[in-house]
Amino acid sequence: MADLAGFRAHAVIGDEETNAELNLYLEASKAYAAGAGVPEPDDDDALYDLMIYRLATFYHDHKAFPEQGKDAEYVGVNGMIIQLRGA
Repeated sequence: MADLAGFRAHAVIGDEETNAELNLYLEASKAYAAGAGVPEPDDDDALYDLMIYRLATFYHDHKAFPEQGKDAEYVGVNGMIIQLRGA
């Protein structure tokens, strides 16, 4: 399951950032996935976790508006969404 400890490890984030800030990115990523038709799995799913961590890392690294042309597609999330939806 994608969680705060996993996100910190994946994005290589130290203790200088608060759990509250990082949870915002993590929960927003889960909401994005759910809105795209990918619910949080009941069991461990490495692809789902990777998608959530990549998207949360993207949000973390681009706190301001990203450069033109950089979005979730840039970090490979859209392909993961399609695969996880089974479409």
